[in-house]
Amino acid sequence: MSGINTDLMELILRIEPKAHNHIVRTGTAPQACGFRTLAALAVVVTGVCIAAPAAAEEAHKFGPDALNSYCDGQKRYLAIIKESDEKFGVTGTDESVEWIRARQAENNAQIEKDLGAPYLEWAPVAASEWWNQRCEALWRGWLMIEEKDAMASTSDDARKVEEALALLYIKMTNRGEFKNFDGRPYKGATCKSDVIDGFRLTGCTMFGGGFFDGFFSDPMIFMVANKDGHPAFVPLETNTKEDIQSSYYSDVNGNPVMTGWYVGSYPLPFDWPKAVKRFAR
Repeated sequence: MSGINTDLMELILRIEPKAHNHIVRTGTAPQACGFRTLAALAVVVTGVCIAAPAAAEEAHKFGPDALNSYCDGQKRYLAIIKESDEKFGVTGTDESVEWIRARQAENNAQIEKDLGAPYLEWAPVAASEWWNQRCEALWRGWLMIEEKDAMASTSDDARKVEEALALLYIKMTNRGEFKNFDGRPYKGATCKSDVIDGFRLTGCTMFGGGFFDGFFSDPMIFMVANKDGHPAFVPLETNTKEDIQSSYYSDVNGNPVMTGWYVGSYPLPFDWPKAVKRFAR
């Protein structure tokens, strides 16, 4: 990573904070699919979680391209939502609901045809196997990180994730992409890791933007994982997902640290308020 001094990197990773503040994003990074996408996808399988079979092996009966076919259906559904917004406005009306329902029925029929199974067979599997979240990973070109991958992480994985994320945020602060509440730019980033409820997490904060550079941003929290022997991290909040654009980043030695999308149940399998408190500066 050119332009970043390793000694500076080591110093940044050891800086102790003095105060706390908020992040204001001023950059223009492209917006990836966010909570609206996930909310829209959830509509497709609403009501099928009851009595949903929790057996991964059941998915194979729909063929090797089942997930891609399902994700194609979700893209069509999102297009239906977008068209509805343009046609009726974003505020739901009886007319728009009926319009969406009719087109979604056609979309579900196409998914049934592609999967070779009726809705009542594939919908419970899609719910129990988190196909919506897997679609997000496919669309972004990210790894699919399950709980077992997070539990497989090591302290060495966490160190590499810390380095890769700190380098990324240092570059972003150098471009002036983050400012505090009164418009003063943050000058750097510091990251650290901890284990909370059995899950290894990394928290990053911005520093600077105040008197004697003593102000720190809210923590940005990532899940650390190991996927097939490769260190990986999962951005967990909307703002962190918007910050991350690449499928991988590099640590101080140039080794790739992979980007992943969490595939699993919500709420998250660890105490989120505890994590925020632990990583706050």
